[in-house]
Amino acid sequence: MTTRLACWVGDKHMTEHTRPPVVVIGAGGEVGRAIARMLIEDGTQVVIADASAEQLETTRAELGIEPRSALTFDASDPTEVAKQFFQLGEEHGALSALVNAQGVAGRGLLADVTPQQWERVVRINLTSVFATCQAAVPLLRGVPKAAIVNLASVAGVREQPGSLTYATSKAGVVMFSRTLAADLARDDIRVFAVCPTAIDSAMVRASIPPDQLESYAAAQPMGRMIAVEEIGRVVLGLIRDPYPYTPEPLVI
Repeated sequence: MTTRLACWVGDKHMTEHTRPPVVVIGAGGEVGRAIARMLIEDGTQVVIADASAEQLETTRAELGIEPRSALTFDASDPTEVAKQFFQLGEEHGALSALVNAQGVAGRGLLADVTPQQWERVVRINLTSVFATCQAAVPLLRGVPKAAIVNLASVAGVREQPGSLTYATSKAGVVMFSRTLAADLARDDIRVFAVCPTAIDSAMVRASIPPDQLESYAAAQPMGRMIAVEEIGRVVLGLIRDPYPYTPEPLVI
């Protein structure tokens, strides 16, 4: 299935309420939920998506989003992604931004990583970004201030001992985003990779032994983990403000 090409005619009088929606992938997780919440509070129309129907419903109910704007699908399945974005194009005609906030942890040394674990982490963290960006770009093209924001990690730009699979997948997100930014610069579609240090989320806490969590947080640059709301504010700023093309990922 081919994603429908959409042309959006820019209007200098366009308001946030008349702009096409922002799609937040991974909105069932804590980071994606915080991003969706801040976008909605800012007056932005939002479509949320996640592979977990249960977690997505929690976000939908909490944020008061209409059921038709909450989509359950596997973002790492290119065929399913193409189908869902085709429907988004049919319904909305265009999109103003795509946010990729999905991800899974992947700790372990080389000898401990199984082929199945490697495939799962790379598929969810990196293949999903490729699939959703490929499907979304035709719907972003021509929309003023269009943007793609991909959640990577500081592990994608700096070695993280014990996180071989995760770091590799996030490094892929960083370079994918940098190259896509260059490819889309003349289309005025801005592409960003946000690379936070450790986020205070259930996913991170579950990946760190409880007796090491305090020292892990203290070892972060700010002496603590980053709150999900801080990530949300960064993403909101990137989507709202007309940042130019930049070859560098954004590290917070």
